[in-house]
Amino acid sequence: FSRKENSGARDFRMKVRTMKVWKFLKGCWMKVRVKAARIRKGIKMAFFNSAITVLQTLVIALGAGLGVWNVVNLLEGYGNDNLDAKSQGMKHVIPDLLEQ
Repeated sequence: FSRKENSGARDFRMKVRTMKVWKFLKGCWMKVRVKAARIRKGIKMAFFNSAITVLQTLVIALGAGLGVWNVVNLLEGYGNDNLDAKSQGMKHVIPDLLEQ
């Protein structure tokens, strides 16, 4: 072999090696990208699930608060049935003085 042929074969081998290295690096990069996408998807799903849990808790708390408020309003309404329970001021204490 002449030096020129040897040099051409060496260049070809270098190109092949370079192509193999780039192919290997591309494969590694694709694996990293896929793994990163899975992680991002997992983080998004975790955030979504967390948001759903918080909203469920808020709705339950709101419902419980409204329920308590309604019970209190119902219990306040029963006091109006007894007219003697209403405050009549001085009419009950000194009825004779107010009639004169």
